[in-house]
Amino acid sequence: MKKEENKRTYNIPQMQFSFSNENYIDFEGDRISSLDAANIVRTVFDEGEIEMREAFIVLFFNEANEPIGTYKHSSGGRDQTLVDLGLVLGAALTSLSSGMILAHNHPVGDSNPSMADLEITLQFIKAASFHNIRIIDHIVVTKDKHTSMAEHGLIGGESPYPLTSPEGVLGDDPIDLDNAEFTVDFEPEDDE
Repeated sequence: MKKEENKRTYNIPQMQFSFSNENYIDFEGDRISSLDAANIVRTVFDEGEIEMREAFIVLFFNEANEPIGTYKHSSGGRDQTLVDLGLVLGAALTSLSSGMILAHNHPVGDSNPSMADLEITLQFIKAASFHNIRIIDHIVVTKDKHTSMAEHGLIGGESPYPLTSPEGVLGDDPIDLDNAEFTVDFEPEDDE
């Protein structure tokens, strides 16, 4: 006779993902510039938060480069925030996004990207490419300035702006992800 094995019972919940339609951001126009994207990102912050703590925000786009939503992924401390690449890509996949603009703020008011900012951008470009999701840009914002890594050629190719179609988003000269090296030497744009 067989001895009955101990069997475990699992209560496995059915997972559901939802989108909030409570907070809309108004945008007029048919093309988005880096300044438009920076201003959209600024609206996601609570009042005064942009100068107080760093946060990571993602703008999701469909295949026609139309914005389909924003996602405030994390809020951190004065000079850093945690970024979970898997959670951001999960949100992109769940929302059926074809492209993303990554964004975060520098509370100290300097919109120049750090080496850590460039490294996480490369990680996103590499990981998102496996899912056919384009990293359109990574923008660093402050209260009154922004720096577009794409416009400064830091993520390969030419500037994708104004966003009109998905062709050529990274240009004809995409970055060599395995041998990338960066030097940062430019002035951020003043948004006033």
